[in-house]
Amino acid sequence: MAAADGAFSVKAARERDIRRSAWDSAHLLRPFRGTRLVPDESDPRAVGVYEAERREALRRIVALSKVLPPGTFVAGASAALLWGLPVPRTELATTHTGVVFPRTPTRRPGVLGRRFSPGMVVVTQHRGVPVLDVASTWASLGARLRVDDLVAAADAALLQPRNHGGFHPEALRPALATLEELRAVVDRGRFRGAPRLRTALGLAREGSCSPPETFLRLRLGEAGLPEPRLNFDIEDSGAWIACGDVVFPEYRVCVEYQGAHHRTAAQYSSDLDRSQRLRGLGWVVVELAAAHVLTNPQIGVGRVEAALRSRGWRDERWR
Repeated sequence: MAAADGAFSVKAARERDIRRSAWDSAHLLRPFRGTRLVPDESDPRAVGVYEAERREALRRIVALSKVLPPGTFVAGASAALLWGLPVPRTELATTHTGVVFPRTPTRRPGVLGRRFSPGMVVVTQHRGVPVLDVASTWASLGARLRVDDLVAAADAALLQPRNHGGFHPEALRPALATLEELRAVVDRGRFRGAPRLRTALGLAREGSCSPPETFLRLRLGEAGLPEPRLNFDIEDSGAWIACGDVVFPEYRVCVEYQGAHHRTAAQYSSDLDRSQRLRGLGWVVVELAAAHVLTNPQIGVGRVEAALRSRGWRDERWR
């Protein structure tokens, strides 16, 4: 009865003559009136709190899509989730929708609806759900997100994932959007938070693979440190050695952000081997954790600055 996503509408169940005891079972979740959702029985500890909440928010979005009125689409942070763009955890509890004037925004508990001017946004289909396209989605975030989070979302849209290792460096898929597309959508509509959007556009870069990498880059820039290369392939005599998260090739300084996925035994061992290889080739490797980037970024910035100064960098602003 339920789709692969575990969501269905009561109306669809009735139209298929499914007995009420099946679609109105007490074990089914009721995220919105007229919808049902099969509970996710996976262990949230296996993926982490944020990822578990993100997945649950996605399931609610799909459930709501089953009962959206004609002309209503997913927007804002909910659209960003559908496209795989990062959003703050505080945005996950609400499902965001939109309509184009003169339609009336959806009003339901747990749903935030907004209205866009004609020609302001582009609507498409993704994962079977009517949703803003990537550029419009990013611009619709300006009403609620701070600049740092807008930059992180833009970086994710601009990222072109690729294989590393020197053997298959080709892109795995195109970027979700280009900088020109993001700029064009902001220019064509009066989005709330437009000044923040334009500031974020000036700070967005290609190559960042995660929000912490983006936030680190922003803090380094605010401290006056040189612009790094992101997810940069490091080679020695033509042989691929490593792909560094944040790299200053001219100073042979490589900064590695050790996120949660680095905690497995295999990954930890691989990280140690890579750092040893780089140091053996004369590189300075700065390894940072969340506490050095997100909680106390001055620590991370200080360590990177010290590494750069040890290699001859000097702040030209004070000369």
